[in-house]
Amino acid sequence: MDLVEKLKKREAKVGIIGGGYVGLPEAVEIAKKRFLTTIFDIKKERVDMINKSQNYIGDVKDDELKDVVQLGRLKATTDFSKIKEQDVICICVPTPLTESLEPDMQYIKNSGDEIKDFMKPGQLIILESTTYPGTTRDYLRPILEESGLYAGKDFYLVFSPERVDPGNKMTYQEITKIIGGLDSKSLECGKTFYDIITDNNTYSVETLEEAEMCKILENVYRSINIGLVNEMKMISDKMGINFLKVIEAAKTKPYGFQAFYPGPGLGGHCFRKDHLIWVKTLNGLDLLSVEKLYQTSAKKKEAIEALSYNLNRKRIEFNRITILSKRKAKDIISIKTYYNHQIEVTSLHPILISENNKIKIKYAKDVQVKDKLTFIRQLPNLNESRDIDIIPLISSNKNLIKKVRVRCSESRISKIKLSLRRILKRKDQFYDFIKDKYLPLDLFLKFEKELKIPRKDIMLSTGKGNSYFIIPNIIKVNKNFCRLLGYYLSEGCQTTEKTTRRIRFTFHRDEKEYINDVKLILNKLKIKYSEWQDPRWKNHHIKISSELLGRVFDWLGCGKNCYEMKIPEQFFLSNPSFRLELLKGLFRGDGGVSVKKGKQTYTKKEKQYTNNINSIEISYFSSSRILLEQVQLILREQGIINSLEKRSGLIRIKTLEGFIKSKNWFLGEKKIKIEKYLKDKQKSSDYKYAEIKQDSILLLVSSVKKLSAKEYVYSLEIEPNKTLITNGGIIAHNCIPLDPFYLTYAARLAGKDTKFIELAGQINRNMPEYVVEQARDILNQYEMSLKGSNVLLIGITYKPNIDDSRESPALDILKILKEKGANVRFYDPYVTKIKDFEQKKAKVNNEEAKSIELKEKIIQMQDLVIITTNHAGIDYNLILKNAKAIYDTRNAFNDIKDKKIFRGYEIN
Repeated sequence: MDLVEKLKKREAKVGIIGGGYVGLPEAVEIAKKRFLTTIFDIKKERVDMINKSQNYIGDVKDDELKDVVQLGRLKATTDFSKIKEQDVICICVPTPLTESLEPDMQYIKNSGDEIKDFMKPGQLIILESTTYPGTTRDYLRPILEESGLYAGKDFYLVFSPERVDPGNKMTYQEITKIIGGLDSKSLECGKTFYDIITDNNTYSVETLEEAEMCKILENVYRSINIGLVNEMKMISDKMGINFLKVIEAAKTKPYGFQAFYPGPGLGGHCFRKDHLIWVKTLNGLDLLSVEKLYQTSAKKKEAIEALSYNLNRKRIEFNRITILSKRKAKDIISIKTYYNHQIEVTSLHPILISENNKIKIKYAKDVQVKDKLTFIRQLPNLNESRDIDIIPLISSNKNLIKKVRVRCSESRISKIKLSLRRILKRKDQFYDFIKDKYLPLDLFLKFEKELKIPRKDIMLSTGKGNSYFIIPNIIKVNKNFCRLLGYYLSEGCQTTEKTTRRIRFTFHRDEKEYINDVKLILNKLKIKYSEWQDPRWKNHHIKISSELLGRVFDWLGCGKNCYEMKIPEQFFLSNPSFRLELLKGLFRGDGGVSVKKGKQTYTKKEKQYTNNINSIEISYFSSSRILLEQVQLILREQGIINSLEKRSGLIRIKTLEGFIKSKNWFLGEKKIKIEKYLKDKQKSSDYKYAEIKQDSILLLVSSVKKLSAKEYVYSLEIEPNKTLITNGGIIAHNCIPLDPFYLTYAARLAGKDTKFIELAGQINRNMPEYVVEQARDILNQYEMSLKGSNVLLIGITYKPNIDDSRESPALDILKILKEKGANVRFYDPYVTKIKDFEQKKAKVNNEEAKSIELKEKIIQMQDLVIITTNHAGIDYNLILKNAKAIYDTRNAFNDIKDKKIFRGYEIN
């Protein structure tokens, strides 16, 4: 018999997966329409209660449940093999939030896995769980089709969003049922079924995605409007305005306004704490872990930009970080490439994958081995590399100014004699300056306009005798200077001996080519230096005793030792040819070249083999994490992929293309080794695990692992690109917000932004923090600290007059109060004990998870009572009479005026 006919005759059997807030009420309604209905649930105690007619859902009437069970129309089981006996299967499982506030799709997946093992042709499968558009078609359908049956051919597939509103007295038939089908036959079956259950109160849409989007629209509509009133409530509080009175006034308008009320909140997807982010702050460019970035942002409250990648224009940019937060996670997905670069994020973090020359997004948990991660292959040219004028760098140091002398050439001195005679009153001063060819710097600055000497024509000198030092005031920024900086970052350091600043370059004495190159550059820059050889360690030192050059390196921000070194922003984000010269200096100092040649014997499967080998590796080591990251990004720019080695700070180049491109970075013996290897090498090799493109580099994923972790993870969002550059140049998607904003994830897959929705979500997510801040301020007015205070929360459910505490903002308030040292308990007439999952979220022990009795003495012991849910039937007069202070976030006390009642706008 056709399924439609079977439904019309009430001969179809219906299975409901999940006997919770959605499943049990719907099962009762279906059974009331004379369908044989079976609830499938993994919780045996729940199954036993249903079969004994014991009700545990507030929206189900006890007598109705008893009637359908006793009539044999409703039963429950943990035996999922009985799915094969059903004609219609409704999936009514939750999509809750994990500890890291991620929507958990595991329940939908588990349901699909159970169904596929026992499916039969002709069944109608209906998903009712709230989720993002595309879930039914792209997520659930492939799981079901693993059975060997195909949707639209062997079985029917429908999405019909649940619209249960706990506590709402409307009947099931009064709420229109939305239906979307995979195809016309699926839609016909779904509509026939729900027409019977709802007394023809259904509305059909054309696709699965339209039905999914309908549910999202309903949730987002509510969230955005609550976000609006929450923000206006906070503003009104600061202005001393009773915002609830404002809403009552606005409600008098008969059109164009619907009242929403502020509350403590609505009840992401993140990076592990050590991920590195390139940021620009008021202090310039820096590389910070996301944990350090969070701490820095919290302290400084300044606008911070992160290095980002514009997917449309395919270029590197800096974008502002708009959202930065942290939360706990219980599992991490670690994704590693064949060259050991890795990204570690929560399971539903979006990952950028290259597929058929297009960027696609996958959940981290769905990334597979041999997927391709995308790396940058460019750096922005944001800075103009100007020559360095030393005088402005020292002009604020009056003591140093007095010690510095200005020197000019013979021709320049003779031209300014007349000017000096006119300026200087004492003749002995005049003759001293002419004889020694100098002017005190303070005197030069005083009469600079009259002397008309260009700063590019003057030298600056300090010290006398052996400590005498001279340097041009204008240092030419060119390839030579950039290479010198590379040498300094790899083989240099700064020290202060007594009162003298010293810059030292240290090479092995056999590295004559590098020693001579540094000396050549210093000679061209007209910088004086001395040399010294250490006979014990066979080192050759080039020493510059100069406060002025030290000031230049300080101003550039190079660092003073191997742990601090970094490429200055002026050069790192500048001319690519300058970056290449820096790379040369760096590799000549800290780079290595090792060659293996000859016969190699090895054992495989108990047999010995001998091969002729001719291999080479180029390595680079740095103790500075920032410098190591910078070097890797410049290597990417050159089209070179490096591997990360087990030893921290060590990278290697192992490919023929890398050897060819890096050959001229070296001089002397190391260069000869590379040239000889390349000459002997007959066969060219390609990157085995990578693809070098003009605008990016793609690396194959070698492993995807799920790690157990109980730690803080960090969420950040970046406008407008939604991407950031992290470890080793990985282009990472920024984080996505939590339910109901599954839509933002789907929108990004379509290349669209959802700024308005995300902003509303962020406001609502911040409300528990705001409530705690207000609570602290109330206690301060009573000269009490939040730490150590006794706080009682009234109401733990997410809305009044129901027993549902899922995702309640009161749990967040409870957790934050405890973290800040308050002693917190709660009273809720509908919840005797917080469930295990919510206990973990709220960080409460078994005793704290129990609702207390609302008695006079208990209320009198509290320093503050916070109304978090305004249940009817609570004795608010008892609270008012005995409480020291009340923070009413829900207007439970209406127009009662009492100095102990705070609603936010009275708090100073």
